[in-house]
Amino acid sequence: MGSGSECVSIEISIVRSPKHVQHTKTSHCFATQGGSLGRGPDNAWVLEDPERFISTRHSQIVYENGRYYLADLSTNGTFYNGAAEPIGNGNRVPLKDGDRFSLSDYEFEVRERADGSAAGMPEDDPFALNGFAGHSSMDDADLSGFASSYVGSDPFANPVAAPLPALGSLIEPDYAETDPLAVLDRVGQPSQANPFLEPFAPSQPDNADPMQQAMAWPSAIPEDWDNELGGHEPPVAPVSAPPAQAPFNAADSNTLEMLRMAEEKCEALETENRALLAEITQLRQKLKNVGQTTAPKAVERRVHETDESLIEVMGLGGWDLSEAKRLEVSNIAGQIVRETLIGLMQALSFRKKIKEEFRINVTTIQPVENNPLKFSANLEDALENMFVRENKAYMRPLDAVREGFQGISEHQVAVLSGIQAAFRGMIERFDPDSLEKRFEKYRKAGVIKVGQKSKNWDSYREFHQDLVNNLDNSFQHLFGYDFMQAYEDQLQRLVMSRRAKAKAKS
Repeated sequence: MGSGSECVSIEISIVRSPKHVQHTKTSHCFATQGGSLGRGPDNAWVLEDPERFISTRHSQIVYENGRYYLADLSTNGTFYNGAAEPIGNGNRVPLKDGDRFSLSDYEFEVRERADGSAAGMPEDDPFALNGFAGHSSMDDADLSGFASSYVGSDPFANPVAAPLPALGSLIEPDYAETDPLAVLDRVGQPSQANPFLEPFAPSQPDNADPMQQAMAWPSAIPEDWDNELGGHEPPVAPVSAPPAQAPFNAADSNTLEMLRMAEEKCEALETENRALLAEITQLRQKLKNVGQTTAPKAVERRVHETDESLIEVMGLGGWDLSEAKRLEVSNIAGQIVRETLIGLMQALSFRKKIKEEFRINVTTIQPVENNPLKFSANLEDALENMFVRENKAYMRPLDAVREGFQGISEHQVAVLSGIQAAFRGMIERFDPDSLEKRFEKYRKAGVIKVGQKSKNWDSYREFHQDLVNNLDNSFQHLFGYDFMQAYEDQLQRLVMSRRAKAKAKS
């Protein structure tokens, strides 16, 4: 930190805040455990922010290795010592006495507190009277108040609670200090309690004028000075006090000169800071205005371009559609995409079940070029695999949909071919020649007697031959009617179930 000793805590004070904001407190002390600032209720210091420009946790005070740091956790930025660029989210800077930082329309000042109490110098330090110690800059009111305590018409009319030590106690007995500023370095040191060496302390409560208690001013030697030589009365005041006034006057003159120079420098810095703060405020307002005006336009432009592209791809670019109609078409197209993908995934799933029922080989997942409509857990997973994730393991969206519809069409044709082939196989199994070969085995075993019901067997041979000669008509006559009846019954049950579910949702 700024001082030589380790700082126990720091005090953060508000020097500027948004208009019409009432504060519950204007300063907050952060100990070694640190704390955060923001508009959220869980911060160590909750800041009022009607415009919601401050983040929930905007900044963090961190104590590490004997130093305090300011960390930026915000989106809109924390600015350190009037910098044009923010600290940056996740970055931090060390804090020292007198630093300033700002967030939104708030500006804060950092004060070191070495003993856990209010920062400052001892009471006998003249700079501690007006809060000058520990500040890197002061406003005009502080300077005017400070200077008035020393530059007034009567600088000693209000003596301080702890009087300044006599200049004689500040000067080493072996030599005289030539640098008048070095005298001020020892102003804060404790003085010896010797009433004869301190011109500010009265020797006794004599009810004298306060001015005389504060200091015995030297005067010209009176003409009748020798009349006092004959007296034996003890001196009222120490004789050594008046000679000590000359170096004090010199130090006081240097102090006033220092104050004047400090005041001029502070005024120049304050003027520069006000100009910079005004410029920063204008830039922030411009950024807000730009964000409020351009962002919606950019979003609107992107949405409009997306709608235009969708209309063109659908083949409706030649129609003069209004903006409302374009938006409606876009919304409906999105819904159609979802419903189409749901139907495709269900149809492909049913096809897989039919294959498994008849022990037909099913499609297995491969390292690349898999159809997301077949291998996704649900619709959301399929949409992510098709439109969000860039993975070579899955087909492109258009290829996946095309392959899905082609697979369903091929499946329907293959099912019909399989049914016809199954019917032909069934007819072949009932071929009379094949049956006679089987029956021959039974006759040898004595199971069937020769000549029984021979006329019926001859009729069966003729019936089977008619089926073989006209398989198409036989298929429709023996299989088609039953298939149609079962198909229509099952379809009717499915339609009624779907309508009941739709009615329950509505």
